[in-house]
Amino acid sequence: MTGFKGPAKAGIFRAGLWVVDQDGNGQWDGQFGGDRAFALGQNSDIAVTGDWNGDGRAKAGIFRNGLWVMDYDGNGQWDGTPIDRAFFLGQAGDIPVVGNWNGDGRAKAGIFRNGLWVMDYNGNGQWDGTPIDRAFGLGQAGDIPVVGDWNGDGTAKAAIFHSGLWVFDYNGNGQWDGTPIDRAMLLGQAGDTPVGVVW
Repeated sequence: MTGFKGPAKAGIFRAGLWVVDQDGNGQWDGQFGGDRAFALGQNSDIAVTGDWNGDGRAKAGIFRNGLWVMDYDGNGQWDGTPIDRAFFLGQAGDIPVVGNWNGDGRAKAGIFRNGLWVMDYNGNGQWDGTPIDRAFGLGQAGDIPVVGDWNGDGTAKAAIFHSGLWVFDYNGNGQWDGTPIDRAMLLGQAGDTPVGVVW
C-alpha cells in the first residue's frame, strides 16, 4: 500500500509487547537470532502499523482513545518527540485506519466512527480541517472500515464491509458516486473479517 520494501513479515501485539519474525523464516529465532521484540503501548491499546516516514519499512504504532503513538523511526522503542510521534485524532470507540491518503509514500492516521471517516490527509499529526485534511461519510454504525488502493493509482481509499456487502469509494473522492464510478459487491457474510490486501 505505501511502498513497503520486501515481503511482509508475521508479528503479534500483546498488551504492549510486539514480537516480529523480522528475518521472515517462519519461526521465532530470538532477538539475537534475527527477530525482534519490543514494548510500545499497553493492554487496551489497538495496534496499528504503517510506513510513517516513507522509508519503505513498516513500523509500529498504537491507538488509545484518540491518542496515536508512532515509532516513527522504526527502531523498536519510544524515543519521545520529535524523533517519534504522538498526537490526538479521534476518541474512545473510534476505529483507527491507516493509509497513504495523498500518494506521498507515507502512511497516515485516520478514524472511522459510525460512518464518518476523518483522515490526517497531509500527515502532520493534527486535524487541520477541510480542505487540508479530509472528512466524509461512507457507511454507518456497525460497518467495518477497510482501506485499500482499489483502483491502483497509488493512494489509499475507503471502503466498508457490512454482512458480505462491500461498498468502495473507488475513485477516492470521499463520497458515494454510485456505480459504475464507485463499486459495490457481495463477497462473504455476517461474521466474516474483511481484508484488503495486495495478493
